[in-house]
Amino acid sequence: MNSLEIAELTGKIHKNVIRDIRTMLRQLKAAAADGSTLSFHCESGFYVSEQGKQLPLYWLDKNTTITLLSGYDVVARHKIIQRWQQLEEERSQVSESPEVKQLLVFTQRPKQIANSKEVNSYNFSQGGKDQAIAYNRANCFHHTGKTPHEILHWAKTKGVPSKHRTSAKEVIRTFKPAVASSMALADDFCKTGRIGIDEASIICKTHALPLFQKMQELGITEAPKPVPQLKQAR
Repeated sequence: MNSLEIAELTGKIHKNVIRDIRTMLRQLKAAAADGSTLSFHCESGFYVSEQGKQLPLYWLDKNTTITLLSGYDVVARHKIIQRWQQLEEERSQVSESPEVKQLLVFTQRPKQIANSKEVNSYNFSQGGKDQAIAYNRANCFHHTGKTPHEILHWAKTKGVPSKHRTSAKEVIRTFKPAVASSMALADDFCKTGRIGIDEASIICKTHALPLFQKMQELGITEAPKPVPQLKQAR
């Protein structure tokens, strides 16, 4: 559960929830340094405010969320526990569906890379380098609204390490895993020429991407990495 949802459910200001989480983490880390075997899980992230600002966000697992709530009132704790029960029921229903089981393979990075290589090989055999470039440009633009060049430029200006921007797809795998999964499914459709990229990417974005996003939301697949802050000008 993320800190924004915790703030909404408890009626607290988000910046105060962030403050409480940081206080809790300091205490838990201090206890761990003293030899405690307490288990907790917290991932940092961000969200974009209505004013367009990038602000901090935290994702907590169930135990860490309940630990945070130990200092909150009974009503707030009850709301959060009810929400966790709802999330667990949704996760169980989604993870057991045949559609999700079939799609899970496309969330795996090795499969995504293999599909990308295969579709590039197919397009190169059909129309050379130009067709391979045109294919990747179309798949990327349909899914993100940006060209591969624009995505690589964005990553560079954000200070993303070079190992994570070897290609536009690699940037997307790191920061937009649900989108990367949808693109990998489009690659799977197109790697044998069964369907064109324009049609495949529209189908995947319309029907598969929402499922990949729901899987991510429920913790079935990994959450995206936080976007780095822009490097300071020298």
